[in-house]
Amino acid sequence: MCIRDCVYIDISVDEGNKYTFAKSKLSGKYENVPELLLQAQIGTYEGNVFSRSQVTQTTARINQILGDYGYAFSNANAIPEIDKEERTVGFNYFIDPGKKIYVRRINFFGNEKTKDSVIRRELRQFESSWYSKKKVDRSRERLSRTQYFDNIDLQTSNVPGVTDQIDLNFQVVERNTGKLMLGAGVSSGEGLVGTFTVSQSNFLGTGNTVSSSVSTGEVNKTYALSYQDPYWTDDGVSRTFGAYRKDVNTSDLSTASYNTF
Repeated sequence: MCIRDCVYIDISVDEGNKYTFAKSKLSGKYENVPELLLQAQIGTYEGNVFSRSQVTQTTARINQILGDYGYAFSNANAIPEIDKEERTVGFNYFIDPGKKIYVRRINFFGNEKTKDSVIRRELRQFESSWYSKKKVDRSRERLSRTQYFDNIDLQTSNVPGVTDQIDLNFQVVERNTGKLMLGAGVSSGEGLVGTFTVSQSNFLGTGNTVSSSVSTGEVNKTYALSYQDPYWTDDGVSRTFGAYRKDVNTSDLSTASYNTF
């Protein structure tokens, strides 16, 4: 037991009265955004127990919708209206959308190998159109799914001299997309079996995939080569070329002897 070198801290907590949500409403300027769509984002339902996280999530969802309609710097403030006698709290979500923002340019940095067209075909946010947070997030997600980059960092920059335009700047870190696999094994029928596979999923920065494989044994020998263009058309229809050969030699087996080429 410590007497002189210990400090005890007693924290007294007074929870106070429990409040429930009263009716919530929207106010401010949102003429270009459907009111029903904004109303649907309100999660502070009348009669439910008050929850600060639901208020925060509601303002975040409202800002998300405003961002999809071009208001990149919108602000939704939850103004409380407290009734201490009824122990209820309603919220007036005051919307300040700001100016509608357009994307002037989309720039890419760090793609030393990958061609610019390979990146741009994954975008869903386009230049000279209004800013949409959903489309920007979707563009970043699609770039990540290509598996061509280790990191994708997105930043926005204001356009000098104007207040309603921004540039989107993607800073990417390319990864090594080549694969080399070697394998070996022993089979009672095949004897020593070896496999060799090499593939490149972003061949010469074009986004196309080239792969070849060789498998050798005393009975079976296979050779395969393939080339895939995932964007043969602008709509994303892919095209694949392939060559395959298999040689079979059963002269060393205790079965009927035949060879195929």
